[in-house]
Amino acid sequence: MYLCSNLYQMKPGGTVQFEQSNLCIRRLALSGFDCVDRCPNNTVLYNRACRTSCDFSEAPLIDDGKCASKCSSKRPYIVISGQPFIQTCVDQCPSYWPYVYQSICRSSCPDYTYRSGKLCLDACPSNSVIYGRECLDSCPKGTFISDQLYDGNANCVHACPSGRNNATHCIAMDKPKPSKTPQPSIEPATNNTNSSNCTIQDVAALINNVCLEKCFAGCAQNCSL
Repeated sequence: MYLCSNLYQMKPGGTVQFEQSNLCIRRLALSGFDCVDRCPNNTVLYNRACRTSCDFSEAPLIDDGKCASKCSSKRPYIVISGQPFIQTCVDQCPSYWPYVYQSICRSSCPDYTYRSGKLCLDACPSNSVIYGRECLDSCPKGTFISDQLYDGNANCVHACPSGRNNATHCIAMDKPKPSKTPQPSIEPATNNTNSSNCTIQDVAALINNVCLEKCFAGCAQNCSL
C-alpha cells in the first residue's frame, strides 16, 4: 500500500471527488483511499481504479483482473456467470461448459447451430458432410451420402430415398432406354455377396452393398473398395 499524492479535492458541500488529472504515484491503482499495486479480491481494475464491477457499455469483460472491451488472444473464450452477469475471459472453457459459440462457453450448442468438435457453427465447412447437426469429414459406417444437399452440404442418411440406390452415395436410378442389345447381368459376383469381401478384380460396381459383375444404367461405376 502506498500514500496517494494530490488525489482528492474537497468540493462545496463536503463531498470528495477524485481528480482524473492526478494519478497514484508509480503507476499504482486507486483502491478506496489507498494506492495499491494490485486490486483486492472481488474487485477489478478500470481506469486506474479498483471497482466492484466493469462498465457494461465500454468494457464489460474481465481479462486477467482488468476490465476490457474484448478478450485478449491468451484468453479468447468467455464464461458468463453470476448476477448481474459477470463475463470473464478464459484460456479454455471449463468441463461443465465445453462448447463454444461466438466465443462464449456453453453447456451445449444452440439448436440452430452445427457442432464441429467443441465449436458451434452457423454452417458446416463446405468440404464436410452433415450427420445429426454435426459436421463430419465423412459419413459414419452404416450411413450413405445423399446427393440432396442440406443447408448447402451433403447429408448422411440411414437409407436412401425412394428411386435412389444405396452404394456409398445415394444415386438416382436412370430407367434404361429400350434397346435391342441385351441388358447387362446384375447378378452378384461368384461367392461375393458382401461388399467387405469384394476386390477390384471381382467386380465393376457396388450396389446395395452387393458386389456386381457389371453395372446397369445409373449405378456408380467407380467404387471405393
